[in-house]
Amino acid sequence: PLPATGPRQQVGVAVGSKSVPQTISYSNKRKSDGSYSFGYSTSNGVSRSESGSLTPSGYQVTGSYQYRGPDGVKYTVHFVADENGYRPGISKSHEGKANKRRGRTLHRKQPSVKIKRKRRRRRQRVKIK
Repeated sequence: PLPATGPRQQVGVAVGSKSVPQTISYSNKRKSDGSYSFGYSTSNGVSRSESGSLTPSGYQVTGSYQYRGPDGVKYTVHFVADENGYRPGISKSHEGKANKRRGRTLHRKQPSVKIKRKRRRRRQRVKIK
């Protein structure tokens, strides 16, 4: 016989120097016609939503997921999967990200006098008869 409850994972406990993200929201719905939808979001900004339904040519699934990359940018992937295959589209969002530059920032002194650049003379084309 199987145990009455499955294994449980402690949420929000520090593992090494990082903490395990908490599930903020979760939903999972199935209908009798074969369609479904589910979604979740976590405390570290990861989220996913998906819905699927039966069409005359098979299942059609649409959804999206998003996460924050190691560069601090939020990536969102929207996708459709149906008889034409899997078709993802990705977008980046720099919202909430401080405009932080890595490495050294060089400050150059701007000249107070405008420097004139020499204009190049165009050569005249000579026609040969």
